[in-house]
Amino acid sequence: MNEYISIKEFASKVGLTSQAIYQRIDKDLKPFLKLVENKKTLNVKALELFGFKAVEQEVDKDLLKTLQDTLKVLTSQIEIKDQQIENLNERLKEAQELNRNNQILLGSEQTRTNLSLLSNDNGEVKMYDLATSWWSRMFKRKK
Repeated sequence: MNEYISIKEFASKVGLTSQAIYQRIDKDLKPFLKLVENKKTLNVKALELFGFKAVEQEVDKDLLKTLQDTLKVLTSQIEIKDQQIENLNERLKEAQELNRNNQILLGSEQTRTNLSLLSNDNGEVKMYDLATSWWSRMFKRKK
């Protein structure tokens, strides 16, 4: 494997500064050094000195196809879940509208019930004079 990377890239891969790598060039990295377009580069094999293994650039084609197939399946599952969430949101809106309508009907039914309790036998609604006290309404003499 004859891949070369810049000193800066090499330093970031091994977790050191560029200055530390330049200091090590004179010691143990000299065999891996090469000038490319008047820039110092290091062979990726030098990573082994730092406990890293050089990674092959070729990816197993079967693995790549498996990963792509998995990605397609997961993408389709996400689309299905998005559709389900949209449907649930529509059902929730409908349920809220039904609940609101039920509250309105319940309120009107209570109003009718209260009016029937206040009305006399002729169907006339008894309205109390606000000026009269509750005490006099409570103990009102029957005629």
